[in-house]
Amino acid sequence: MHIVRLTLTSPDRRLPTDADAHVLKDVLWAHADPFGGLEHVQSRVRQDSIDLVIFTSGGRADSAPAHSLAMCSAALSRSPAFQSWRVSVVG
Repeated sequence: MHIVRLTLTSPDRRLPTDADAHVLKDVLWAHADPFGGLEHVQSRVRQDSIDLVIFTSGGRADSAPAHSLAMCSAALSRSPAFQSWRVSVVG
């Protein structure tokens, strides 16, 4: 299992809410490829962002950050609520 931490920020820099973090997890699960290796998602609101911790299986550890970023970016692009949010790998 691979663990990757991502952070998301709103393009208008509005402060995210707990509801945003919850909906974001739902968006990721709704758009996850059943063979993409997504195992678990944790989300937490920070002062000006949402932190995600994504647990994936399969693949190589060194490709896990890029894979997680691609999964998250693809899901966000399909969601009107998060389409323009910025996502980046932490660390």
